[in-house]
Amino acid sequence: MPALLARFDLDNNGELDMQEWMLARSAAKREVGKQMREAHAAPDLHIISVPRDGRLFLITNLGQNELSRRYLFWAWMHLLIFFGALAGIGWILHAPAYTP
Repeated sequence: MPALLARFDLDNNGELDMQEWMLARSAAKREVGKQMREAHAAPDLHIISVPRDGRLFLITNLGQNELSRRYLFWAWMHLLIFFGALAGIGWILHAPAYTP
């Protein structure tokens, strides 16, 4: 707070009035904007955000080929489980009724 008062208390009364507070807010917005522009201009900085055109995105540490193989494997596994469950239901429905 002392640094804020030293910087923006224009009338030196020890308090920030509304005009001084608005001045502090606009200065903060300018500084954040400047930092964001510098961050976007830096070549070594990667910023992850939602694509502006609404496309889906996936964050992974796998390569594209390994990721596609993994999805292909799980697609086949789910298809196998689906047809296995379908066969199981058919077997249960067509099994002869048990009568003691």
